Amino acid sequence: MKNIEINKYYKIICGAGNENLKEIEALAFVYASAGFNMIDVAAKNEVISAAKKGIELSCNPDKMLLCVSIGVQSDIHLSKAVINRQKCSSCKKCIEVCPQNAVFEEDNKIQIDERACIGCLKCQHNCPSDAIVVEHKYKSPCTMLLSVLSDDIDCVEFHCNSSDIEQILENWKQLKNIYSGRIGFCMDRSKLPDETIISLISQMVDNDENVIVQTDGKPMSGGTDDYKSNIQAVSFAELILSNNIHAKIVLSGGTNSKTSEFAKLCNVDIDGVAIGSFARKLVKDEISSPDFFENIELQNSAIEKARDLYNKINI
Repeated sequence: MKNIEINKYYKIICGAGNENLKEIEALAFVYASAGFNMIDVAAKNEVISAAKKGIELSCNPDKMLLCVSIGVQSDIHLSKAVINRQKCSSCKKCIEVCPQNAVFEEDNKIQIDERACIGCLKCQHNCPSDAIVVEHKYKSPCTMLLSVLSDDIDCVEFHCNSSDIEQILENWKQLKNIYSGRIGFCMDRSKLPDETIISLISQMVDNDENVIVQTDGKPMSGGTDDYKSNIQAVSFAELILSNNIHAKIVLSGGTNSKTSEFAKLCNVDIDGVAIGSFARKLVKDEISSPDFFENIELQNSAIEKARDLYNKINI
């Protein structure tokens, strides 16, 4: 566990279900080199190893924290897309919309690479044949955490988008008993009314100003670089702050290069930005090249784009 003092968190999100080891290693390398100070990955040993390898190859190996994501059973981040072949018409619309290149055609059949799928379900939403179903890859939060504690992680993030308040609180209590380092939770406003959400967050923070609360405005929606996609994340942060909850507030869900600027315009005082879809898409062309780690020009191009993003959100 790194002993680093952090005032603002600037995090690259790989995805709680992302097991594309090559991509994770490249993202860790690029965004650590660009100045980001945290990376969020799935709670799996091989994924953590890939992220650590990328961090060590970067020019800032001692300045990036490694955070693992775990979650409740209903959390979308732990979902995987599966094809119902009896319904599939091979229209290929799923291939066109997948942001992870996880869907492809092989032997005249549409295939999904489970390791690359992050559960965004854009394929399902765009399938005219209803041929995409959801499969949950779930283990209890404590089981997931215990399996990676020996990997010397720096932070734990608990995804708790669920309507089962008792389950959330019990899991949170158990996690805090197991892990004494940096810890936080990620939540959106889709499952519970605002009044209940505020009560739940208050209980989870419990006057600990070091708890990281990640406001997941619209999960996995940050494909565009505009102000509009940030509205829900900023609005959620304002709701928390207006109820005098003192914690580290980090925005996610629709975040992009304009997130910090938009929060500032709205007079919402945040403690950082976590960027997933937009950040991954930004450097996709470079890091997807087979010779990325041998090609200095590709590396420099990706790092330059990532550094520009960092400079825009670090205001």
